Amino acid sequence: MKLGILITTDDELSSVYPKNGTDFSFEELYPLLKCDTIEIVRLSSAEIMLIDESGKPNGKPVNRIASAMYKETRESPEASRARVAEMEAKGFTVFQIDEQYGYTPYDIAGNAIICPSDMVK
Repeated sequence: MKLGILITTDDELSSVYPKNGTDFSFEELYPLLKCDTIEIVRLSSAEIMLIDESGKPNGKPVNRIASAMYKETRESPEASRARVAEMEAKGFTVFQIDEQYGYTPYDIAGNAIICPSDMVK
């Protein structure tokens, strides 16, 4: 049976299993993540992190473990700023929500679930 790992903002980790044994429905993820909207963040070609899309605007606490895992998979802040500047130079509007709400770009706010990418359909 496939499983996901729930990481709480209290640094607790626990195994979570989809009800059907193969993949999670959004309805069963909402209460685990304590949210109304879910953002899917790709960590690798085979693994994803499910987070509260509104965690930062709603002021949820930083999830230190999930944030550290997320940071390991991302580019440097300098490379990210250069990419944003390049997009803005092309006329795109880039909204930086992190700083507006007092978070760093690597912060995950609220609970998170790590699981194989094929476990959410």
